[in-house]
Amino acid sequence: MQKNEIFLKLLEKEQMISYEKLQELIEINNNNAFDILLSLVKHLPSEKNRLGRIWGDSLTVAYADLNKVHLNEKIVGKIPKELCKKYNLIALYQFGSVLTVATSDPFNEIALNTIEQYIDLQVSPVFSFPDNIYKELKIFYKDSDSLEALASKYFASGKESDKVNYSEPVSQKSLISNETKKYLVNNVKNLLTACEQNKVPDRAICEDSCERITREISDKFHLIQCVSQFRITDEYAYSHSINVAMLSAVMGKILGFSDTRIKELTLSALLHDIGKMRIPKEILNKADRLTREEQEIVKKHPEWGYNIARNFMHLPEQICEVIRDHHERKDGTGYPRGVRGYKLSLNTQVVSIIDIYDALISDRRYKKAISQDKAINIMLLEGHVPFDFDLMYKFIVLIYKNEFKNLKENFKSVVYG
Repeated sequence: MQKNEIFLKLLEKEQMISYEKLQELIEINNNNAFDILLSLVKHLPSEKNRLGRIWGDSLTVAYADLNKVHLNEKIVGKIPKELCKKYNLIALYQFGSVLTVATSDPFNEIALNTIEQYIDLQVSPVFSFPDNIYKELKIFYKDSDSLEALASKYFASGKESDKVNYSEPVSQKSLISNETKKYLVNNVKNLLTACEQNKVPDRAICEDSCERITREISDKFHLIQCVSQFRITDEYAYSHSINVAMLSAVMGKILGFSDTRIKELTLSALLHDIGKMRIPKEILNKADRLTREEQEIVKKHPEWGYNIARNFMHLPEQICEVIRDHHERKDGTGYPRGVRGYKLSLNTQVVSIIDIYDALISDRRYKKAISQDKAINIMLLEGHVPFDFDLMYKFIVLIYKNEFKNLKENFKSVVYG
């Protein structure tokens, strides 16, 4: 029996509403049982919990009145906030390997399977009204976490199995020579140290570094088996800027950019975080979660970097704007200005995507690296809102390159519908 029929029969049995009124609601809501339920709640607010129980019975799942549930931070936090909001659900409690979640759609298999994949627990759904779940999520999640924070909070498990060196897979030797690695790390150290000491970074060093990077990419592009062959794993403070520059140069080649534009993209990627050197060390090196005030200070680094690049290094505006805008997002949720995607250059969008990716798969003071697959899954699930999905997908295809079958198998429900 269809859930529409079951629900309507249960309503009739409970004598919740007159036959005539029910027929009117059926017609207004095109015989959609869930819409009928919400209409009834609107007309009979005092009977909301009773209606919820009847709806749960029609689905053969329990009903949870969230007004009576004590939400435990550790339990709720088992599911990333972005997934909770995306699927409108919230974790209630855990017994053994089973996590019970309140959801407005207990039979959303994509949502439940996705969560099980993330948390490595079985998920048992109960029904709650969508407005109640939304209310609890709004109360519980007071801060706006970035994708980087999402990974650091929910996937820094510390398990040995997670500590994989994704920069140099066993079967895929790095294409960057040790000489080049040493050269680039030393150059970035010099640039960041100068900035930290309130000195003007040497523009010649920047340009020499970019020349070295683009030459490496051009000479070895045909040898790429996996994009991680152009990553290094030295100290994050230095390697991150180099990795973002390297991978941005590769993407520039993929997108068919001219040599001049690839060099501009590479230079802006190399300097994208230079403003962080103006952040107080006690905040920049803090291992614990930042306070709201500290987060606001950190969010100033794109503008500080823009000022250094434009007013002291006298770099072209198209390079400076990438430094300023690399934390802006297509949907306007980024910082420091909250501009939308159509105002962001293609170079900016490339650097933004690669910045997130490298941050997710890198060890940092406050989090351990997560696997490449987990990082890509986060970006596929959540990245279609803040990023240009076509551009992000081209980057993901580049990451998997000759292992594209693996992408299809691992993310079939997300990518291939």
